[in-house]
Amino acid sequence: MTATIARLELNPHDPNARAAPSCLLCGSSQYAIDQSLDAEGIFRCWAIEGRRFSDTVRRPLLQEGTIHLYRCRQCGFQFFNPRLAGSSEFYEQIAAGGDDYYAPDRPENERNARYALKRGFRNILDVGCGTGFALDAAKALGLETFGIELNRRAGGIAAGRGHRVFPVLLEEMEPAWEGKFDMISLNQLLEHVPEPVTLIRQCRRFLSSDGGQRRDSSVFSLAGFELASASSFAVEEMRLSLAGSIGGFACP
Repeated sequence: MTATIARLELNPHDPNARAAPSCLLCGSSQYAIDQSLDAEGIFRCWAIEGRRFSDTVRRPLLQEGTIHLYRCRQCGFQFFNPRLAGSSEFYEQIAAGGDDYYAPDRPENERNARYALKRGFRNILDVGCGTGFALDAAKALGLETFGIELNRRAGGIAAGRGHRVFPVLLEEMEPAWEGKFDMISLNQLLEHVPEPVTLIRQCRRFLSSDGGQRRDSSVFSLAGFELASASSFAVEEMRLSLAGSIGGFACP
């Protein structure tokens, strides 16, 4: 596995340069490559951890060859090619390699539950709930718990712990669930989706009206907002880009 040490500044208008997607945050096409990883090397690392993948899962990355970590030159946001985002099959095969993929003691689990309780929230929807550890913490404090999980094995485990789990994308949720959730959390999730801003905007439809107020005044609780690759400026850009569609934006 190899990684570039110096940042490579690319001109997207150079016909010999490999095209990168536009910035997932601000839409700019000006980017640099901060790090590069060989696809074969990535799978060798997974193999050391006991994870094996089918040809269907391996093929997109192997066809790409080299996986780049891009950095937007406008806002500083770092991102991979969203075309390579993991499928439900990918995460099922990761989980099948051992029970340690979903961590039971992440700090945001308790933090999110306390945040909801302090504000009088009655329920929580955890998008990408895995086996339900974050929901366990919320349930222990008396909240009604819901989750979204595409990995059916992990979702089944969460459901077995007493949580209602939907095996669909947020955008595929039945209209009857719109306006039903006091809090929506996306823990360790945004870095895995191809359009993070779009996903956050979709959350607005499912937030409750917060005690009878207009929906535009609903508090959007993005619990565990962790973009490890985002600069503080990029986070502020996300705040501003969502200001017109989400009344409140809370990062506990």
